Amino acid sequence: MFELSVQNLYYGDTISKEYNNQAFGSWYLENPDKRLVYDGKDNRLLFLVKLEDNWKDIEIIQKENLAYSDLVRQLISFNEKDKPVHCLPEKQPNWWKKFFGFKW
Repeated sequence: MFELSVQNLYYGDTISKEYNNQAFGSWYLENPDKRLVYDGKDNRLLFLVKLEDNWKDIEIIQKENLAYSDLVRQLISFNEKDKPVHCLPEKQPNWWKKFFGFKW
């Protein structure tokens, strides 16, 4: 998941990214106002936003409930600079069109 996420970063202000094998394969991506975290110990993916200098959980998905489309939705939101930071894109059947830049 980490490699896929890093390969699909296009947000120019990504501050940091780190994979930590010693912490059960945990990793994170961070930009000034958003953070995507995989907690390897608890096996969950978290999407957080920065509001008034504090990080707030927007979505937490346990690994057993995590679908590829959920990761993609979170990456799209992480990469979108002009969207409000308090929400994720709606679950849609055509998420892959936006993610892969497909246009009709």
